[in-house]
Amino acid sequence: MEIRWYREDDLVCSYTNKQITMSVDYVNRVRLSAEHLAIGNVSLTVRDVESSQSGSYRCEVSHEGQTLKKHIFLSVVSEDSNLIVLIGPISADPGRDVTLPVHLSPETNAMSMTIRWFKGKELIYEHRNGQRELINNDFENRFSLNMRELERGNVSLTLRNVQPSDSGQYTCRVFHGGHLLTGKVDFQVRGWIHLRRNSTEGIRPVLDGSGLELQLLDQLRIVMDLLRRHIDSIQLNRESRSPSAVEDNTDSETDQQTAQAPETSEEERAQEKK
Repeated sequence: MEIRWYREDDLVCSYTNKQITMSVDYVNRVRLSAEHLAIGNVSLTVRDVESSQSGSYRCEVSHEGQTLKKHIFLSVVSEDSNLIVLIGPISADPGRDVTLPVHLSPETNAMSMTIRWFKGKELIYEHRNGQRELINNDFENRFSLNMRELERGNVSLTLRNVQPSDSGQYTCRVFHGGHLLTGKVDFQVRGWIHLRRNSTEGIRPVLDGSGLELQLLDQLRIVMDLLRRHIDSIQLNRESRSPSAVEDNTDSETDQQTAQAPETSEEERAQEKK
């Protein structure tokens, strides 16, 4: 029987012909027990674990031409680990992809952890035993975690083609070693306003996508009234500067001069009589 333990693609130790061999980088860091091997227990013991030893471990057992393989994910979590969430709500335009950022601190491999994402009280994503658990076919192509980033403790959830109905509070829960870590993210899809005509109430602005009608009719009327007044004032200024207005002013001045002429003639006549 031959037994080999690997971390990622690196050989950690092997057991061949009743001899246990350790790779140089793992001497005094891991151990295979001869007593355990004698009773069929091929477990690998990792000593004084550190976060740097997190990762994927693989055991291969070869016997009589057959090879059995088993993968195990090791995550080293400190007692003061917590989830770091971006402060403040996140917003995006409809149709965009967005990532809700949540990560472990200190940085810890989360591949073997159980990770659940909720929208409100509804479970929308679950990662367990190193793989995704299918919750709903509708969610499969819309929500995802980055498997490579999980190794760095990044448990952020990506939403694709967001719609106004995706707005709400999202909760990330990470289970590991008897501990529950929780982080919350508020997400808002920006709406857009269009005008909808109603037979009884005229034109009303509506926030598209949410079904929430905005009671802004009075404000719109005020704005329209101010706009009309502004346009009227511009037209009056233009008319006052037109050629016809200048001619009217000239005619009025001529009439005034004509009206003043007879008064001068009477004074002259009075002087002549004297």
